Amino acid sequence: MTALETSIEVFGWLTVIITVSLSLPQLFKLLKEKKTQKVNFYSFWIFHIGILMWTIFGVLSDSSQPFKLRNIVIADGISLILNGVMTYLLYHYYDFSSYKNKRTFLSNSQNQEMYIKTSNHTGKKVWAFLGVLATWVIGIVFIVIYFTNSAFRISSNAATIFAIIAPALTTFSFAPQLYTSIKTKNWKGVSPMMFVLFELNNLCWIAFWVLSIVKYGGNLDLIGGLIWQTVSLILYAYQLTMTIKYNYTAASKQPVYA
Repeated sequence: MTALETSIEVFGWLTVIITVSLSLPQLFKLLKEKKTQKVNFYSFWIFHIGILMWTIFGVLSDSSQPFKLRNIVIADGISLILNGVMTYLLYHYYDFSSYKNKRTFLSNSQNQEMYIKTSNHTGKKVWAFLGVLATWVIGIVFIVIYFTNSAFRISSNAATIFAIIAPALTTFSFAPQLYTSIKTKNWKGVSPMMFVLFELNNLCWIAFWVLSIVKYGGNLDLIGGLIWQTVSLILYAYQLTMTIKYNYTAASKQPVYA
């Protein structure tokens, strides 16, 4: 095994370990607090679907090197399960009874606000469970096919569509959460350690993509992965910075009264 192949193997397994760990800080936070802070559920669903797309991307790439992206299949396959548990627990521990939908209506030439309590708490949790279960079934089916039929692949160029969609979903998944945090100046919904792991994950993946391009050439699926991983590095760096700024730096500047 050459130095290049060894490096690819090392970073490949590092990506597996870190990718699997991505959901753990938020999962531990939920299990410890047994309460979901104000979060944007769309962010977590987009991220979860992104993990599923990554799994399919790894399964289908590529016909010339059937097991080139084995680390993606293993990492995102396991992550799909863990993140699914975490996604459901967000609903399980969320206090929907205190959630209110604001409606504005015109009465006597004045704008008035009406608040309607959400009553279908159980329905939301059931749909969350079914949604997670559906992604598990789809992911498991593709993974089984991957390891049992090495001919079930598509070309590197054809896999480019997954190389664009999957990273885009995971890269911009927390854009709704980012918008919510910027708007409310509340950065407590997501564990800071989760963003730290995202950054370590991005760095390892960037190294993996670069080394893979050196070995396999400028395949579009590899280049697409590298570009999106770089964008992800920048985006999550900003969110990590703001989370630390508002939760730790700002807190340390609070005056202490005797």
